[in-house]
Amino acid sequence: MTKEELLQELWERGINAYLRPAELDNMKRNSSDPDQPFGDTGPAIERILAAGASRRDLCLLLRYVAYRAVFDTLHCIDDPNVDKSDLEDLHEYLLSADPSRMEGRPGSADAALATYMARYRSGPWIADPPPEASNESSQAVSPSAMFRVLLLNDDFTPMEFVVHVLERIFDKDHGTATRIMLDTHQRGRGECGIYPFAVADAKAKEVEAFARDHKHPLRCAVEAAQ
Repeated sequence: MTKEELLQELWERGINAYLRPAELDNMKRNSSDPDQPFGDTGPAIERILAAGASRRDLCLLLRYVAYRAVFDTLHCIDDPNVDKSDLEDLHEYLLSADPSRMEGRPGSADAALATYMARYRSGPWIADPPPEASNESSQAVSPSAMFRVLLLNDDFTPMEFVVHVLERIFDKDHGTATRIMLDTHQRGRGECGIYPFAVADAKAKEVEAFARDHKHPLRCAVEAAQ
């Protein structure tokens, strides 16, 4: 595919796709499951339309956001420090690269907000609260909001190593660490603790770095505590 053909494909599939009349309905249908990535998007679209926004205006907004996403992606890839030989199937890794470690699931936007506000000491990034929030909680997400750290099960990391991680990084006694390890193995994920986002994110990164050092694929997720 030539450069010109790639750019045309990006416009057709990544930008102008939002001009199709059925695209909003597809988005609502495919992003309303709270257990799936971006499962909070469908309800958000419903609320925007219910508030009186026209479908055309919302599609125009989405089209511009898609353009900015494509432009910024191409700009990042153009960086001379990017290894151009390792870009194959990059889209397959996009969700797993979500900085919130939640792979786009509901709550990941709140986690991202907490990260940016803690990092840049500015805000609000999103001015209004979630629809279920009360008037008293109408401020943007606080950097001190609480988040849970979850270990994610895989078929390769030894159970003994998981127990060691829980004891070393989360200060669990051996019995508690064993119980969390078994929860992770049997249920797919196990809760390690609840912390402010900065602490939760740091611990999740420490787990994954420690696992990589020992050649294990152990992963963590961080999600907002209810």
